[in-house]
Amino acid sequence: MIDSLIKKIEKKSNFLIIPSRPLDLDSIASSIALKLFLERNSSKKASIIVFSEIPAYLNDFEGIGYVNREFVNSFDFTKYDLIFLIDGNEWTQFFTFNYSNIENSIDKQKIINIDHHQSGTIERDLPEQTYRKVDCSTGKVLFDTVMQSKIESDEIARFLMYSLVSDTNNFTHSIYPGTFAFAETLMKSNLDYYQISEQLFSQKSFEFLIWLTGKVKFLPEKKLCAIVITKEDESNIVKKFGDGWLKEKLDETFKKIFGGKIKGYPVFVLIRDDNNGKNARVSFRISNLCKIDLIKKLSEEGHFATGHQKAGVAHLEMGAESALEYIIKLLS
Repeated sequence: MIDSLIKKIEKKSNFLIIPSRPLDLDSIASSIALKLFLERNSSKKASIIVFSEIPAYLNDFEGIGYVNREFVNSFDFTKYDLIFLIDGNEWTQFFTFNYSNIENSIDKQKIINIDHHQSGTIERDLPEQTYRKVDCSTGKVLFDTVMQSKIESDEIARFLMYSLVSDTNNFTHSIYPGTFAFAETLMKSNLDYYQISEQLFSQKSFEFLIWLTGKVKFLPEKKLCAIVITKEDESNIVKKFGDGWLKEKLDETFKKIFGGKIKGYPVFVLIRDDNNGKNARVSFRISNLCKIDLIKKLSEEGHFATGHQKAGVAHLEMGAESALEYIIKLLS
């Protein structure tokens, strides 16, 4: 299967790369690494296009200049020989919720999906064109498949390290067999690991973290730590901290630091109202020592849930407060 992919790439010259949304360092850095790999041959051209907003925290990321934003409804997919979908398993992660309106304008025979999450609708529809393995990062899957376990340049190695450091949160979770061997291979290149891995928080981020901590609910009988953000809370966040904080900081500020890491509370969920309170977005992080598979539980109940076994997101057709009660019952 991998050999057929390599042959297919060798025969083509114009590639489209689409990182999954919401955009993060794994999807962006893996896409840039793939672009650089494909364009090592001067006769080949690879474009990175996103159909959603680029988060502000990525504006200063090296290589972000390779990424262009377009509107999916007016985009011409026909001029590309192959279309790579990077770091996602659902069609809407790449083509937005307008996918049903543009589906017929995309030649699915051109699509190659590369991902490291659980299986989704893309693999269901295109099993022979999906290269997926539950692993530490999509960069690692890309390295094992398209790149055939070879580092073509120091620049490619640097972006693969960004994807690895980001999705393992500096090697604190999502560690699989081969993860450290992959990191060692990347370290043989000319890169500065500390420059890549260093994460600094602004004073405003710290103040936001203090505010968010006041919203925490501890449920010791369920070993659950939860934060519920209502529409009123969202308005208060905008008044106190300004626009953009809901999109940029809500998940990462608390979840990355404390999610699944509070003693006695291995399960963390952050729930916020969506679609004018008709739906809830549930972002969760679970301790590596905890056996609970929340994605599986939610999927079995018929809900959309995706991500890693220990860190993912789900969408429920109920308000945020009701969603918390639902999660509590699900954990019983």
